[in-house]
Amino acid sequence: MYYLYILGFSLIVLMYFINKFSFTNLKPTCENYVTNTYLYLAFSFLFLAFSINILNNICGFNVKNNIKKLLCNPYFTSFSFISSFIIFLFIFFTRKNFSKTGHVFNHILWISFLFLFSVGFRYTFAFEKIYDIIYVIFLTFIIFLFMSIVVYINPSFFERTYKFAIVGLFVALLVIIISEIILLFYKNTLARKYITYAAIVVFSLLISYDTIELFNLAKKCVDYPNYPKSALDFFITIINLFTSLLGSKSGRF
Repeated sequence: MYYLYILGFSLIVLMYFINKFSFTNLKPTCENYVTNTYLYLAFSFLFLAFSINILNNICGFNVKNNIKKLLCNPYFTSFSFISSFIIFLFIFFTRKNFSKTGHVFNHILWISFLFLFSVGFRYTFAFEKIYDIIYVIFLTFIIFLFMSIVVYINPSFFERTYKFAIVGLFVALLVIIISEIILLFYKNTLARKYITYAAIVVFSLLISYDTIELFNLAKKCVDYPNYPKSALDFFITIINLFTSLLGSKSGRF
């Protein structure tokens, strides 16, 4: 249980820094835009880890109660997965990157998405070894760090290639998704293996182009940024990279 206290304390510390650097007079500020987005991103992953551990503890208890019946049944898991997907689409397509209103609503949507996503995502670790999970978390962080540093070193390259690369990566993702659907009906371990490797490459590149997009948003920002949305773009990319790496490490092709 000690790790829950560590995660909880870390979340409190991050909330302090988010409040200190991301807000002025209870309104989000454009100052330190990139740093603030990373703070929200860090909070997202810590909140995900905290929620997953809380849910695992609740569902692991032998005692039956109403909370366990609600949170640990497959119907609620399915509901949470669908709801988190709908909330993500709602944020992505309807919430603006900059807006004078809706700051509280943006944060409610963000936290709701993270919690509902954690309900289903916790099953990703159900059959994995703890060593593999820790190894893949470390590897994901290293890839994120490397692909971000590359952008800091040569931002002009990613600026020039952004439009072309985003279209290419979007097409690649569509091909990967369609291939995964087809392979649900036709088992082909070798094909699934190469698709997993392709996904790792695509999501790694998306980290770099998400980073250059973050820089562009920082330049455009005048006031009232939507940090939850900015962080969520990174969050989804990194989660997909993590699951692809975990599948590769555990040999689940």
